[in-house]
Amino acid sequence: MKKYIRQLFKDTNLLNYLNNELKKWKQQGSSLPVPHPIKKLLLLEYKRKYNLKCLIESGTYEGEMIDAMNTLFNELHTIELSSEYFTKAQIKFKNNTKITVYNGDSGNLLPEILKKIQSPILFWLDGHYSGDQTAKADVDTPIIKEIDAISSYKHRDKSVIIIDDARLFTKSGVGKDYPAILEFYRFTEKMLPCHRFSLKWDSIILEPSDKY
Repeated sequence: MKKYIRQLFKDTNLLNYLNNELKKWKQQGSSLPVPHPIKKLLLLEYKRKYNLKCLIESGTYEGEMIDAMNTLFNELHTIELSSEYFTKAQIKFKNNTKITVYNGDSGNLLPEILKKIQSPILFWLDGHYSGDQTAKADVDTPIIKEIDAISSYKHRDKSVIIIDDARLFTKSGVGKDYPAILEFYRFTEKMLPCHRFSLKWDSIILEPSDKY
């Protein structure tokens, strides 16, 4: 009971902090890119809305998101293409039995990871090339392969998918390897017919059409 109360206190503090960050961001004009605390709040919102216990992230980078979500999920999986960031994440989370870190292309690894999981999932898809020290595969984003893999998952219709950086879905400039947003909407309609498509805080949300 004491452990539960301590955890509840921590989660409440996190929520209060994130809501304060959201208020400050809106007061400052809600400029892009969206601050990381706002992205954390978005994940927390959908985790609670659908009572999801498992998180899969593509794009570990320095492990900030998976670290923030650690206390909120029973099982967490994170995929990193860069060998350097993968190694750092392995070291960072080596004593955490809830977190599994994978090295490779998320579009290729997701089908095997999904075979191990027996429940609905919150997917946080952020595994795209961002310049600087981030890794790049054949294309800037694995999003098409990721959605294709998720579409075959047995619990897909009760899972939620959040995709970061919706502004990059332009099929031009820095988003040249991305589908245009309307094209992607039509693709998800076909692949995930039981999901509703929406945009919030520069993220694409794919959630069950009717809350179960």
